[in-house]
Amino acid sequence: MTAYALFELAVIVGALPLSLWVVLGKLAPQWRAGLVARLRGQPAPEPGSAGGCGSCNSCGSCDTPKAAAKDEKPVKFHRH
Repeated sequence: MTAYALFELAVIVGALPLSLWVVLGKLAPQWRAGLVARLRGQPAPEPGSAGGCGSCNSCGSCDTPKAAAKDEKPVKFHRH
């Protein structure tokens, strides 16, 4: 094996766990937080709502009514 092939293998072996960690953070944040807590020897965090998703309703985005149908405007395509 050449030095470049070993370097390439090392980069790939390093990138795979890192990408898995990022994906777990986005798709399963509660599970990843529990895993980190267990690795640190701490109790797992309480399951609850994540910040911004129904946790406080201070921004009013949850209670914002949907736009009425009269506010919609049709899209017209013109040929030149």
